[in-house]
Amino acid sequence: GFVIGTLMWFVKPLVAYNKAIDALRDENDLEETKWLIFLQERKKLELARLKSLPMRASDAQSAYGFYLEKSIERSGLTVNAIVPSAPVKVKPAANSPQGVKDVGHLTMTFTLTARGELSQLIKLMEILQTTPYEHRVRSLNVDRIDMATTKSAGKRLVINMVIETLLVAGNHNRASHPPGVNTQCLAYDFVANRAEFAPVGWGVIGNIVALRLSTPTPEDRRYSRIADKNVFVGSIPIEKYPKSPTRAKEKAPATKSPGDIPAYIKLVQTVPSQKEAYLINLFYRNEEYKLSTNPKTGYQVRRISDDYGAYVFFFMKVHRIDSGLVFFQVEDEIYTIELGQTLAAALEEPLTTEELEEYGLKVDTAFAKQQMKKR
Repeated sequence: GFVIGTLMWFVKPLVAYNKAIDALRDENDLEETKWLIFLQERKKLELARLKSLPMRASDAQSAYGFYLEKSIERSGLTVNAIVPSAPVKVKPAANSPQGVKDVGHLTMTFTLTARGELSQLIKLMEILQTTPYEHRVRSLNVDRIDMATTKSAGKRLVINMVIETLLVAGNHNRASHPPGVNTQCLAYDFVANRAEFAPVGWGVIGNIVALRLSTPTPEDRRYSRIADKNVFVGSIPIEKYPKSPTRAKEKAPATKSPGDIPAYIKLVQTVPSQKEAYLINLFYRNEEYKLSTNPKTGYQVRRISDDYGAYVFFFMKVHRIDSGLVFFQVEDEIYTIELGQTLAAALEEPLTTEELEEYGLKVDTAFAKQQMKKR
């Protein structure tokens, strides 16, 4: 009777209370997670309001149309037409709370038609990317004007671009308001200048710097380099430089390294269907190295050296080419290199025995023995 009474009046209520506590704790954690997500999204909304166009459609058309004209003029393109569309309401997201039927945001598109060269188009795209507006390129169509395939064919392109802009609800921007600048900074600048506390413009500069730091551009990204490999002009002959006479007379290989050349050689393209890949040497005139797993092509084993071939860093043998990944062997180790990665970074960590078994790869002992003779 004592055991049954203890079970009924003490143990069972205690278990029920613990379950209720656990349920409330889980519910509390869920609500805290929702609150943190809300705070993060609120910061995004505040930043979007700073980068928004004015809510009035006429002001937004005039402000962004003027910005596009100036940007095209800076890029060097020749504009044919800029056609704005009527504003359209943004539909609520599928995961929005029930009852939300209108978020208040508007979208407006601008259809741009221009002519120019690829380098000028890349310049315009870079201006669009670095300008703190809430906008994006929704579609881009580029075609050649001169469809001839000869070397003397023209390089000019016809460009059709549709840019979508966002008019965020609750913003207080005007047509003359600079993009991404808080109106309070303008007021602080005016007061500080009148009171001679600080020179005019420091508040706006600080605002712009903070905005740039919030959305940084990767340090190794150079948009202007895209035009170096112009896919619209056909084959471009590689400029040949005469070899140095002192190098031509040398018979023995050089013993002094010309520098860390592998740190400038990156993987830029993989074609798994054709079992081919391409490296680019940014140190010597953007020269490309073709890689292949087929030994008959002559590109399975590649020599990594200086421009004259006098100093050889190593020989690499390609074992396998996947999408965005190349497996290669140097001496008695197998390494992997990813798209955008340099050879110097790839050589820092070879594959382990377990990883080789997982990928089904084996070290070519004959190649390793041949490469390690001198050592």
